[in-house]
Amino acid sequence: MSRLDHIAINVSNYVAPRDWYANNFGLRVEFEDLKAGVGGLEDDGNTELILVQTVMQDRARDCSLTFQCESVHAKRGGDQQSTLTRSADRAPGLSSAGA
Repeated sequence: MSRLDHIAINVSNYVAPRDWYANNFGLRVEFEDLKAGVGGLEDDGNTELILVQTVMQDRARDCSLTFQCESVHAKRGGDQQSTLTRSADRAPGLSSAGA
């Protein structure tokens, strides 16, 4: 059986998206080098999201990350199961314009 091991994305600011993914999805920091602007966050299934700080060009982003959680609605006042998608062009630290 194959399974996804990690996803790496380039970001204009390492810390902002690290905090966003940790706070919103409970990802844990597995490793990081703040000076280099790189780190890996891990979920409960041991899939890792690697963030690499780099100079970003202003252009449309070509990926989105989708996380499934038990119940976003329960957390926010409802009770239905839901899937959240965070488009790369709107996630913090993913554009040189400081989005």
